[in-house]
Amino acid sequence: MDEAVAREALVDWLPFHPEDNRLQLEALSGYDAFRDLERFGWARRATRPRMLLIYMPDDHVTSAENFRRFARLADAQAVEFESPCGHLAPVCETAAIGSHVRRFLE
Repeated sequence: MDEAVAREALVDWLPFHPEDNRLQLEALSGYDAFRDLERFGWARRATRPRMLLIYMPDDHVTSAENFRRFARLADAQAVEFESPCGHLAPVCETAAIGSHVRRFLE
């Protein structure tokens, strides 16, 4: 896991200026998807995009309950994906997550 986090940091975080990283983290922490669902009436629209949400219950960045709530409001298909990689599961578990995405797209 430490090696995966280090590789991810080299690719995704180190090339950015620290101020860039700070601003991105602030923007993400201030975003409220539930408010936008309600504000735009998206959850009540008759036609909305089909959506697949794959979430990790042990994610160290987002909460599984928020994913489940969003999936209910957006009428999305949700897959709970167990992984010791947590938030980095898409990096560590690319093939397994890809199989969920392929089945959804079929």
